[in-house]
Amino acid sequence: EKKKRKAKDSQAQARALVRVRQLVGNQDEVTDVRLLGPRGSPSHLAIATNSETVRIYDVATMGCVRELVGHSDIVLCQDVCALPAGGSMLASGAKDHQVRLWNADSGECLGVGTGHVAAVTGVAFSRRVASGKPAFMASVGADKLLKVW
Repeated sequence: EKKKRKAKDSQAQARALVRVRQLVGNQDEVTDVRLLGPRGSPSHLAIATNSETVRIYDVATMGCVRELVGHSDIVLCQDVCALPAGGSMLASGAKDHQVRLWNADSGECLGVGTGHVAAVTGVAFSRRVASGKPAFMASVGADKLLKVW
């Protein structure tokens, strides 16, 4: 009973979030979203929907400025890394069992990781930087595997 009361008190103290912008026009379920740009002032959103494509939107206009095309099945997850010299890298994982590494600014696919035998359900960049880029990247999948790239 005490726990229930404490949880209820905590909920009552929480402030309501205020929506400042809404993107209308997505034709499918959104599976993941990431902010792109300099830390503290992101300029773009990377949005994965129930499709093979990651779309990059300008935060100011909410217009699609770039599409990352290469997966052959639904993109489930993504992560972003801001590079010290400027720009961003994006990793994506999909039901096609692949991990893809992208130059988020140009849309160029920089590499493809294969070896998962089921959908890739999570990707994460190392927060440690070596030689101007993430030291490593990890992926996990429905195949119950963790891979480090």
